[in-house]
Amino acid sequence: MTSIKESKELSNKICPSCGGDSFENVGGYCGTASPFNNIDSKLVECSSCSLVHMNPLPTDVEIDNFYENYWDEETSVQSTNSNSLIGYKAQNNSRIDFLLEQNISLDNKTVLDFGAGQGFFEEAIRKRDVKNCNYSAVEADLEMVETLKSRGIDVAPKIDTFDGKQFDVVVLFHVLEHLLDPNKVIEMLMKYVKPGGHLIIEVPNKDYVWKKNYQPHVVFFSEKSIASLFKKFSLGNLTILSCGRSLDILAKEKSFMKMQRHRVGKVLRSLGLKKNKAETGAVISEEFAHNKFEMDKYGNERQWLRVVAQKELN
Repeated sequence: MTSIKESKELSNKICPSCGGDSFENVGGYCGTASPFNNIDSKLVECSSCSLVHMNPLPTDVEIDNFYENYWDEETSVQSTNSNSLIGYKAQNNSRIDFLLEQNISLDNKTVLDFGAGQGFFEEAIRKRDVKNCNYSAVEADLEMVETLKSRGIDVAPKIDTFDGKQFDVVVLFHVLEHLLDPNKVIEMLMKYVKPGGHLIIEVPNKDYVWKKNYQPHVVFFSEKSIASLFKKFSLGNLTILSCGRSLDILAKEKSFMKMQRHRVGKVLRSLGLKKNKAETGAVISEEFAHNKFEMDKYGNERQWLRVVAQKELN
């Protein structure tokens, strides 16, 4: 165990979740774009709440600069090939199924999507014929904001645009792991949730175990660490479930050689010397993607964590 009081190697003095000051080294941080490609960056685990985070953490300015153009081909970690897009759409459909299983219908509800990305959740709402759902979004990438506006979506780059409003449901899908201060984010978002309403979060589960490239994630949650995060908030109810593929299987699929082939392939594709998989094979269906990634399978130690936090009634 490494205590930051004794070691000069760790740059961040406290855990970004619980404020603890004792850490265990997990390993190196793997990233390719600035500010995530510092060869001295490490992953450390808080001995108090078990949150794993990047150390040193990027600065606020570095993070803001990165996300101004997050969807650029040079920095985006979400693929834009057709099969990947189908996978993202299938995942958003599974999220609506999950909400229904938790007895949360979006019919006649107001929804705020924080970190909406390409707007796949809004698309899923429309295609599922949800009745009278009033959807709004926050997205930091300015170019993506314009794209979403062109689709008639009520969207803004800053959440304070919606100050004075509260929503029945606030969703945060694969966003929290990108942010430097998860406590501050949860506290802020709860102000936009109506009493008795719900904050819905999805994050990867220990993705440093199974991913080849960690960027741009700065914190890495487990069931234990995300439960610890919510202890600070007064909630009516809290549900945390793990879904997707088994972490054991995902970890076995990750290897040094696969990581090297991934990096070489990315360079070759950027030079036009290699085609994307979607350009060389058949296009998959949403059902295929849903089944392949086991999006409706729940259990211990699976790929994603889904959180339902209900705000207390006044």
